Amino acid sequence: MKIQLAAFTAQSMVICCAAILFASSESSAQSHCLSGCEDGTRSSVRFDPLRAEVAFDTLFNRVTQLETLLDSLAESGAFAEGNGAFACGTSRIEFDGYAYRTVEIAGRCWFAENLRSTHYANGDAIATASNVEDWLSLNEGGQVHYESNPINFGCPYGRLYNWFAVEDERGLCPTGWQVPSDSEVPGLEYADYLSSPSDVLPWSGTNSSGFSMLPGGRVTTEGFEWGNTYGYLWTRTETSETTAQWRGFIDVYYSDSGDKSAGLSIRCIQDEVN
Repeated sequence: MKIQLAAFTAQSMVICCAAILFASSESSAQSHCLSGCEDGTRSSVRFDPLRAEVAFDTLFNRVTQLETLLDSLAESGAFAEGNGAFACGTSRIEFDGYAYRTVEIAGRCWFAENLRSTHYANGDAIATASNVEDWLSLNEGGQVHYESNPINFGCPYGRLYNWFAVEDERGLCPTGWQVPSDSEVPGLEYADYLSSPSDVLPWSGTNSSGFSMLPGGRVTTEGFEWGNTYGYLWTRTETSETTAQWRGFIDVYYSDSGDKSAGLSIRCIQDEVN
C-alpha cells in the first residue's frame, strides 16, 4: 500500500515527539523535534497509543486521527512510496528506520543528511564501538557516535564509520545507493556545501546546493576530534592498502588520503542509471 512507508515514518515521529513531550514542556519539545529529532528517527521509547495521541494533538494543533495524517503525507509525496514515484529532492529514502532527505546536485541524487544506520543493507549489524579503545581494536567495519554521545551527536550529525564498513560487500548504503567515489563528489565552492546560519541545523555556509553538511568531527588514533567544528566524509576510493580518500570541510574544502581506521561521516549517492 502506498501509505505503508508514511505510516512507519509518521509513527516514529509520534514516538519521538511524544516521548519528549512527556519529559518536558511543549515549547522545548517542539524545538527538539525540529532541530534534533526529525521525523523518521528511531526511538527506544515504548509506544503508548493513548499518550502518543494526546502528545501528537498538542504538538500538531489537535490532529486527532493518525490515519488522516498518513493519507495526507502519502498524497503530498513527502516520502518515497516504493512504487517508482521517487523524486529526488522531494522524496525521502527509508533505510534502517530513518527517512533521509534527498537533494539533486550536478545531476546526481544524494542523501542530504549524514548516515546514521547501525545495519548493513542486508540487515546485518555493523560492529559498534562504545569508546576510543574499542574503536581502535576493531578489525572490521565499525560505527560510533562522536564521543560515544548519541544525545548530542546522534540525531543531527549521524554516526562515524571506518573505511572497512565502506568497503564491506554487505552494503553501507541502501540498495541502489553507494558511498561516492572521489570523482563523484561535486566540485562545489566550500560554503555551498555547508548548512547556513539560517538552517534548522546551522553551520557557517550558504548551503546553496542543499547538501547541508554539518561538522560531525572524526575519530582517529588521537581520539575524538573537531566535533561541532569540522566535517569529514569518506569516499570509496582506496589509495593504498591502509589508506583511502576523504573530503574535509575545514575552513576550506579539500581532498586528502587518510588511514582506513579513522571514523568519518558518510553520505550516500544514488547509483547512476545506465
